[in-house]
Amino acid sequence: EEPLPMTALRELAEETGISILADDLIDWRLVNRYEIFPEWRHRYPPEVTHNTEHVFSLQLPAARAVTVAPNEHLGYRWLPWRQAARAVFSWSNRDAILMLPYLRRTV
Repeated sequence: EEPLPMTALRELAEETGISILADDLIDWRLVNRYEIFPEWRHRYPPEVTHNTEHVFSLQLPAARAVTVAPNEHLGYRWLPWRQAARAVFSWSNRDAILMLPYLRRTV
């Protein structure tokens, strides 16, 4: 089984085209378990109704070009954190964004 930090690095590279060093990754030690929204269940096997999400982040020195995975994302945009929290669909993404100022002080 792949270690969680390696999974996060791989997913970041696959979904955004951004490659970083493992040392740049911040493990929040936060796990969210939630029911998968009905409109996204077609991406999962029929018996899968819930998802477990491990939260990681990184701080880039500046915005950089992103190459989104076409089968997973429609696009991207760089936003200030408060605006980003209002723009996301997922409550777990929103909550993670709203915790950024706190985590920057404690991590």
